Amino acid sequence: MRGSRFSEDQIFGMLKEHQAGLGAKELCRTHGVSGATFYKWRSKFGGMEVPEVKMVLSRFSSGLFLAMLARRQGL
Repeated sequence: MRGSRFSEDQIFGMLKEHQAGLGAKELCRTHGVSGATFYKWRSKFGGMEVPEVKMVLSRFSSGLFLAMLARRQGL
């Protein structure tokens, strides 16, 4: 499986720029990312902090990721 061409820090930085008010279209054009990729990242990592993003991207088991999400949402 092919790895991402963007590091965790770059992905998180893009999401932070978007939260700061930069438009998605401008952000995608600046960083050379497709809109679909950006929205996939936003739905997957939106609201997470850096350690959580790194844990998800380091390919931990999906069970651990789902447990973290459940704990975060108080389920």
